[in-house]
Amino acid sequence: MANVGLKLGAVLLTALLAAIVVLFLIEGSREHQTIVLREHLRALEKPPPPVTAPKGWAKIDFRGHFSLYAPPGSYHHPLRGDDSFVGQIVTPHFTLDFDFGLYSNDLREMASAPGHVETRFSAGGRPAAMHTVPNGKGFAVGAYVANVHCGRLIAGIRCDWDSLEIDGAVPDAAARGTADAMFRTLQFPGSYE
Repeated sequence: MANVGLKLGAVLLTALLAAIVVLFLIEGSREHQTIVLREHLRALEKPPPPVTAPKGWAKIDFRGHFSLYAPPGSYHHPLRGDDSFVGQIVTPHFTLDFDFGLYSNDLREMASAPGHVETRFSAGGRPAAMHTVPNGKGFAVGAYVANVHCGRLIAGIRCDWDSLEIDGAVPDAAARGTADAMFRTLQFPGSYE
């Protein structure tokens, strides 16, 4: 009988420790979720200015996840992703890759490259960052928008946020300007399109 009591005590202790760990994780998640929610509400309090695209550019919709304007002849080339929505934005002069999902690259590694320039801007009312680095053949460019959409709710409490990353290489300063203008036309569902 003593062994049963000892086993029951061990099970209860294990369950108690597991509950404490879960509560700790939930509290940390609540704090993070509160910060992210507050940021989104602040961004949506005042609608962003309407998107103004260069004359003749067309809007490309990416299966309802996001949209942007691009030069004539541009299109979305879908790719197969394992855990996110991925593809390419093909323009007449360059191609950009995108990753919309939980594990999108935040492009931090670009910050350590010589000549790196980071520009903050608003993408559909959400904070975004654009990165540019000279690469000898033109420029590496990229844009990152964090916490765009709650991809999935965990246990009704914590949200795994989808983010958007777009990056690629462009041949010259004119193409860099085109990529910059495209990034600035990003819109997301619910961002006052």
